[in-house]
Amino acid sequence: MSNDAFAPPESDLEIASQGPEVVDKFYVVSMPKFITLYVVTLGLYSVFWFYMNWRNYRQATGWHMWPIARAIFSIFFAHSLFSEISEELRLKKIEYKWMAMLWATVYVLFTIVSNIFDRFVDQEAELAAIDFVAFVFWPVIMLSLARAQVAINISQDDPKGARNSQFTVYNFLWIALGAFVLLALAVGFADVFGLLDSL
Repeated sequence: MSNDAFAPPESDLEIASQGPEVVDKFYVVSMPKFITLYVVTLGLYSVFWFYMNWRNYRQATGWHMWPIARAIFSIFFAHSLFSEISEELRLKKIEYKWMAMLWATVYVLFTIVSNIFDRFVDQEAELAAIDFVAFVFWPVIMLSLARAQVAINISQDDPKGARNSQFTVYNFLWIALGAFVLLALAVGFADVFGLLDSL
């Protein structure tokens, strides 16, 4: 359907020949947007990221599964997703080596260890230092997903993720909320380590 009001009307045959809207097999997003949303949501963006990848994969392949379950329990499905991304590159004969299984393992191990540290903090509020150690794991977890994102963007013929590089209103709401939480965490850590005493 043309957006030009003065264009001649299209026949049913012409409209049908255009086919349905093409859906990316995996979730394309630019790296600046990916990193920003991951950081400001304190890593919760990874749940959305896994969901969108599995949702797109289901729509593109018709394979029946629950994307939300695979997103929530991502440690059990990370290797499967990373493997499918590598398979997509292979099918398209795109040469890009990114050690998919290694990065999937890094994601799973560091996520598990980070969650274990979080459990300690829940039980002992004074162990803020342990929470700080868990916080340090974030860059590694993010890096593992970022490596997958680069592979995804290449496999979907959009290496820079240009078609999903703009921030939406919802993105800005998450950024504002995340910035407030990060500020609160920074103040909390400063208080625990006595950095506020000198102020």
